[in-house]
Formats: sequence, structure tokens, C-alpha cells
Amino acid sequence: MLKKLLSFGLLMIAALLLQACNGTGTQTGETGRRGKFERVVGKQGGKVVHRVSSQPKSFNYLMADDEPTVIATVYLIGSRLAAFNHEKQEIEPALAESWEIADDGVTVTVKLREGIKFSDGRPITAEDAAFTLKCLYDERTKSPVFGPAFLVNGKQITANAVNERELRLTLPERVAAFTNFLDNLVVLPKHALEEALNSGKLAEAWKIDSDPASIVTSGPFMVERSVPGERVVLKRNPHYWRKDAAGNPLPYLDQLVIEVVPDANNAFSRLNLGEIDIFDRIRSTDYAALKNSDGPVQGFDLGPGLANDHFWFNLNPKNAAGEQLNDKPKYKWFADKRFRRAISHAVDRDSIATTTLQGLATPVYGFVPAGNRKWLDPELPAVPYDLR
Repeated sequence: MLKKLLSFGLLMIAALLLQACNGTGTQTGETGRRGKFERVVGKQGGKVVHRVSSQPKSFNYLMADDEPTVIATVYLIGSRLAAFNHEKQEIEPALAESWEIADDGVTVTVKLREGIKFSDGRPITAEDAAFTLKCLYDERTKSPVFGPAFLVNGKQITANAVNERELRLTLPERVAAFTNFLDNLVVLPKHALEEALNSGKLAEAWKIDSDPASIVTSGPFMVERSVPGERVVLKRNPHYWRKDAAGNPLPYLDQLVIEVVPDANNAFSRLNLGEIDIFDRIRSTDYAALKNSDGPVQGFDLGPGLANDHFWFNLNPKNAAGEQLNDKPKYKWFADKRFRRAISHAVDRDSIATTTLQGLATPVYGFVPAGNRKWLDPELPAVPYDLR
């Protein structure tokens, strides 16, 4: 679930960057299946309104367990040690300028960028990163998603600040994709949250109706005001570390408004009226209406993304209570490859892609999404729709 949430958040941020940079887009290819965008140096200023169907629950990254809260806390007001680059499809440095894994495979030295700061002007240090891990593991806080995500086979990662810019992480054992941890670690300010941690009230910190002045951020934006149930208004963080190709500070936007519009029809109408700039979870019927529109809002299909829809078959031989399931009918079904193959043959991927989703889907025959250029195997055999 975490990967799916983060993938969407990254796509949303990419859209924001394209709009904020005033990039130009042109369709390429015979069908216009993919768009080609040129990234240019932009100008500071402006506002973007982004629609979500429900409000963020908190400004506290530790407590994020839903999509709007992850978008707000991880990508808009938060900054991580590393970040996924969708163009290159690889994780690259962010708050950290580099990292090195020792020969033992479990000791990692992370070096932070020089001169990085929180929104209040205080320096972001290795001590803040170590503090964040301590918060994630705090049993009183009970971080619902990111806490468990930082466990390695149920064991914690040890973090120590060597100096202001150097962080040493010790893993319980070797892991295949260590950089995923860096990509999910939003660095929190120790000076602003240590008292809440020590008092056991960290889970209550930075609620959606908290005083914006109390919320210290490391990301591109900081909280200007919040109207619960209606909108969250963010403003540019003047101390954000990232710059454009010309050395100008980012973000360009003066303001970003997260507008809560539960009804999708209302949201689509407001998109066409110019009241909303970014519409999350656009429906296939909405895209069909925009594809051939000659109005101010037009639809472009950029091709497959990094999310997919799939079935899970629970093959655990025991349930949570420790009861053996080997003799249960469902376990016998799921453990039988013939049953799983039959289910795969019963899914009419082509009809779902072409009719139900009006061409906005790509049939796949494994667990790797169609947009994953690094890992997708185009030679996987297709599974035809066959109910016989």
C-alpha cells in the first residue's frame, strides 16, 4: 500500500513542476500515446489549486496513512534524504548528497548537503535524521504506515549522527533495495518536536487545525493556513534547498492550495471553469470528454504509469491466531497453480483496457507495472482470456 501511495504522490509533484515551470507539451507518435515535455527555466510567482477528494488528516508525516496526508506531508511540506526521479526511473540524492554502503553490507554512511535549512531557518542536520527514525519507532506514537515500513524483518535500523552532516545507519541484515528507506525518510526538526516525543504526545503534534507557525517544514512549501474540511493553503518555503538549472530557488509558486472537493462531477466542472488546476484521480469518462475538447482544458495520454491493479492470493499456512490453514478449502485452492492460472485466464484484460477504461490501461501479465522501464519484461507470455 505504501508504494502505491508514494507513487501517486510523485506523479502529482511531477505535474506541479511541469505547470510551475511553464513547460510546453506536444504529442508525439501516430496516436499521441505519449506526450513530450520540455523543461524550461520558469519565473517565480503564481498559484496552483489542486483538488483532493478528502482533506489531509494531519501535517505530521509520522501519522500519514491516507493519500491526501501522504501528498501533503511527504511531497509538499516534507523533504527526504533521497527521491525517485520519474524521468530516469531511479532514486537520486535529495537532502543527502551521497551515501556509501560498507563492505559488510549493513553499515551505511549518509552525507547531507551543506547549508540545508528548515523553514524556520534552522539547519537540517544528521541529528534531525536520527531523531526522525527514533520517532518512527516510538511505541507511544505508533506511526501506522511509515513506522512498520522502516523495519527489516521486524527489526529496527540503528541511526547515529557522526557529525552535523554525517549519519551512520546500521541495518539488522542486508537488504536488496536500501535506497527505498532513504526515499521514504522525511527529515523532521528535532528542535520543534523533541518535547512532544519526550512527553508521549508526538502523535498529537501538527494536527490539521494546529497553528501554522508551529509547523516547521523541510520541503518546498510551508503551511499558511488551514480550513478543515475545505482547503489547506501552502506558501513557498524560502529556505528550500532545491534550485533550477539557472540557480534560481524553487519552488516557483507563491502559493499552492489543496482544495477538498469530494464530488467528482463537481470537481470536473470546476476544472473546466478554471477554478481547479490539478484534478486527482481523473475518470476515464472525464478523459474521453477532454481528449477532443477545443476548450481551455485538454487531455493528453502520457502512457502507462507505475501503479497497477492486481489480485493477492493469501498463501500463509497460518492465520493471525496461529491456526493451521493447510486443510482449509480456500488454502488448497490458492496453493494450487492450476487455480491461480484459471483466475488469470478469467480476467479479460483487453476488454477492461479498451472498453471499461477507454484505452487508458495497458494489459500486463506479471506484477511489474507497464510503465516500469527498468523491470518490465516484454517477453512474458500473454495470458489469453479463456473461460473453458
